[in-house]
Amino acid sequence: MESLVTTVEDLPGFKIQKSHFRIGSKIHITDFYYAKRFFQNGFFASRIAFLLARDIYDRIIETDRLNDVKTNGLTLVGYEMYSVLLLSLVDRFLRAKLHISGDKITHNLFEDAESLNLCKAFNVKRNAVIIVPIATTFSTAIKIEERLKQSWAQNGNSSKLYIFEPHFNVLYISNGPLSDDLGTIEDMFGWDKKRTGEKEIVVRAFFDETSVKKATRIQRFYLNVPTEWHNIEDCKLCAPVDADENELPLTERALYETDRTAVTPSIIFEPPRGRLFTEEERGRRYNFQGVAIAYGHHMRNNRHFLYAIDTEDFLEKNKIEVEKWLLGLENGEMKLGLRESDRVIIISTCHYSNAAFINLINERLFAGSANIIHYDPAYDYIQNFRMVYGRELNAANRIYFVDDALKSGSAFEKIYYFLDNTLIQTPNVSRGVSGCFFLVNMGQSFTYQSIKKRLVSQQGMYAFANLHLYTSLKHDEVSPLELEEARYLRLSETHSWIA
Repeated sequence: MESLVTTVEDLPGFKIQKSHFRIGSKIHITDFYYAKRFFQNGFFASRIAFLLARDIYDRIIETDRLNDVKTNGLTLVGYEMYSVLLLSLVDRFLRAKLHISGDKITHNLFEDAESLNLCKAFNVKRNAVIIVPIATTFSTAIKIEERLKQSWAQNGNSSKLYIFEPHFNVLYISNGPLSDDLGTIEDMFGWDKKRTGEKEIVVRAFFDETSVKKATRIQRFYLNVPTEWHNIEDCKLCAPVDADENELPLTERALYETDRTAVTPSIIFEPPRGRLFTEEERGRRYNFQGVAIAYGHHMRNNRHFLYAIDTEDFLEKNKIEVEKWLLGLENGEMKLGLRESDRVIIISTCHYSNAAFINLINERLFAGSANIIHYDPAYDYIQNFRMVYGRELNAANRIYFVDDALKSGSAFEKIYYFLDNTLIQTPNVSRGVSGCFFLVNMGQSFTYQSIKKRLVSQQGMYAFANLHLYTSLKHDEVSPLELEEARYLRLSETHSWIA
């Protein structure tokens, strides 16, 4: 065990100290540990899995359920996807220790902290072990037991589901240093007893209690890191006061959210990264006067922005400058690699706002000789794409992707997938997208770099206007404004004091 603690201490990780995080719906903490990554690391997970398998085996023997496990099977029940590696390793160690076939041991997951949905209700065996990778109040393990028993009954099982005790929790985020003394906030969560020397906490299982019977469950943990808990209703970080109870609003700490599992903070760990502009890009001038710029929540391809630009209006106001820019490309970079005999194809997605810019590119750079393919990956089929355009695309010397704006990069990614599955690769011939042209580049740095890597030449990225409209959101996720709107709507429905 000492070597395991040393291993954990030596692993690189993140601790956001002297902060203010909401964990679940009832507590705030002052130090956040980004520990999820340890359970996705085989070096760490295998050692924890070995200890878990050993203790689970001991409980099977102590409860005299070895024959029942071998006959009716055992299910390891975890919490959220980040516990999959840990469960699979425990599964493997137990099968070797118990000398039973693989179909007698299964592992399952509960997802969604609010509704606790069981991923596969059909594969639960008659014996079960609950394993929670990261625990704070230990309420997750209690909720899992309750939902597991409900699911077992709803599936029409006549026999009783046996859940081994204790529940196994790997990492315990404690309220201060380990102590056997029960605090007020711990008592509020139904804690009955603390045996920290044995690494066990006894917690009440209210769902299983009656008027005459008190029910408790033992929660075992293996590793501990301390923080400071605050009751959400009287959190001193939300409403700080001095010794005389005078309010200190300037010392209030911002409250950070996490994902639904309370293991991933909804923040970026470093300042936003921008894209470096060339001297030519910085020196290029364009006119925004009179251009329709919309401020507010704007969405395109599942990405969220605070600004939207009417690219048709922008092109109209800057057409002379755009033509000068294209003339520079024609006489400079483009002329070096483009021959009059080349077969050029312009490919783009189907939406009306890019039509004028595509025509301008074709006229100024390719003398109107390029074939233009408008394709909609959302509605058209890749098999039809190969059949209709395959011969034409494979005969082309140059393929260019053109669009009025680069934001999320999703339009290019979808078209690229179609092309990649259509072009026939031959020795000594590089087939693919030769370059991209954008009227306005509003993409993040990683979006820009991702597209560059897919081009035949990484020098083939061209944009007239380059803007920093940074979006700090995750891929395919709702925006913070939408999350807050939904949260306040829930509050308005459940709290009468909100008008």
